[in-house]
Amino acid sequence: MQITPQYFVYFGLLLIILELIIGVSTGFDLLLSGILFIIGGGIFWLTNIFWLSVVSTLLLIALYFIIFRKSLRSKFIPITTRKTNIDKLAGAEGVVVKNISKNKPGQIKVEGEVWRASSNENIQKGETAFVKSVEGVTLKVSKKGGTK
Repeated sequence: MQITPQYFVYFGLLLIILELIIGVSTGFDLLLSGILFIIGGGIFWLTNIFWLSVVSTLLLIALYFIIFRKSLRSKFIPITTRKTNIDKLAGAEGVVVKNISKNKPGQIKVEGEVWRASSNENIQKGETAFVKSVEGVTLKVSKKGGTK
């Protein structure tokens, strides 16, 4: 069996189809590798030198993975880090929906959710309070205008 440039193209197309089936979870690696195999097939077709095509294809793929992969991924697949619900509550402002006293926890509505809340001061229903910290499922709060 003689190896022809079409095999490079077929393999490149197979990698591209796999990328489409699997989805973006591979981060476009299969797509770009497939394109590079098609380019390698073009080199083989132009030069009719098998080893040159294999070396150039592998070199292009190595360059992609070593040099360009990280920058392309960060540009097309941005990874953002966000605080989780509990982490982002500290410093948030909310409205007390059930009175909070020094000895008895109440409730506060923060970002559309009602949380159990405790404080070292009395805070009445309807007043605004700041979340100082989170302990378990209880928010430690203070009056707006008090110590944050």
